Amino acid sequence: MSWDNANLALNLLALDPALGGITIRARSGPVRETLLAQLPFAHIARLHPAMTDEALLGGLDLSTTLASGRVVTKQGLLQVKTPLLLTMAERTPPRMAAHLAVHLDQGNGPLILLDEGAEIDELPPAALTERVAFHVDLSDVAMAAAM
Repeated sequence: MSWDNANLALNLLALDPALGGITIRARSGPVRETLLAQLPFAHIARLHPAMTDEALLGGLDLSTTLASGRVVTKQGLLQVKTPLLLTMAERTPPRMAAHLAVHLDQGNGPLILLDEGAEIDELPPAALTERVAFHVDLSDVAMAAAM
């Protein structure tokens, strides 16, 4: 049942990105990888909790600026309207959660939160989970159910 719900949620999210996103609680492994291989999006930007504000928001490209003698900026991942996939969402620092919450509030694309928490209290920030429409737990799904 969880497997079917996860697939249904992803398909609904592809149809209506305004739903915000999905939290998928699952440890790294074949079940999760099988689900991710079926994502109904052409392009997904992958995020990690340790990413810098510059990588997320953009900023000065120092090396290119110095080499060219003119100010050159880089585009951040949150400046593009595309689905985002955040691994280890339970480790998201408050500053990043705030940036992602603004991204969701502006309707800039859905967010897929991969919750890999091992303990019951290891959860993604509430600022993100309360902005996504779907929550599925694949912790107890066997690989046979995912086929």
